[in-house]
Amino acid sequence: MLTSRSLMMLLMVLHCAYAVGCVVPRGGGGSGGDDDDAGIEGDEPGECGDGADNDGDGDYDCDDEDCAGAPDCSGDDDADDDDAADDDDDAADDDDDAADDDDDAADDDDTSSECWDNTDCASNEICLNDACESAMGRQYTLTVGSGELTIAGPNSDGNWDPGAGAPDGFVVIWIDGSQVLTTSTVTDSYTPGWYESVDQILTSSTEVGVEVYDYDPTSGDDWACGWTIDPVAWAHQAGILTNCSHVIDLSLFADPVL
Repeated sequence: MLTSRSLMMLLMVLHCAYAVGCVVPRGGGGSGGDDDDAGIEGDEPGECGDGADNDGDGDYDCDDEDCAGAPDCSGDDDADDDDAADDDDDAADDDDDAADDDDDAADDDDTSSECWDNTDCASNEICLNDACESAMGRQYTLTVGSGELTIAGPNSDGNWDPGAGAPDGFVVIWIDGSQVLTTSTVTDSYTPGWYESVDQILTSSTEVGVEVYDYDPTSGDDWACGWTIDPVAWAHQAGILTNCSHVIDLSLFADPVL
């Protein structure tokens, strides 16, 4: 038995046999659905994303107003784009953080290695922990190193000892008029090495004196020569090499006590 829908479709087909431009509604003759849904883009799942003009009105998929609100046109892609944009923003933030890290590294470079040794500092400064600091008002280890004495001695006969023996040298350091170090005696040597020390605080007004003697138990010690040492120069140079008429050279060291 023909239903009313089938009868209507049959009449329309027969009418189109004698008419020009007749269009049979889409979905005719099929089962399911009703006349209100026929010919609407998106009335079937997936029509709003299949790339086809399903209702023949010249617009298809999301460009067709009938697809408004369809899942394929709900704006998820835009949301994904937004997420991507957020990711780009995060990447930009990461770049900013990297730039900040570079700035910190630059700051570190600015504060490191202000000096390598005392020669990088002013004449009244010393290099401590890679930074130039005032040389005076601090404690130093003062060391008498080695020396070289002349063949001719300070005695009137031109010798060091009776019988033209080699010198028996020792060194004395004076601080502000007080004897603070007397080294041991190196006997019968023109090239003595003492390497003995004393700790003292040096200021710019400290009076430092150094003397070299030849030990002589019978006639008394013979004074060879002596110097007044500038404490600022001694500290800044860390070591000095001095000489006099009977001392070819004498090494003296000043090392800050940390």
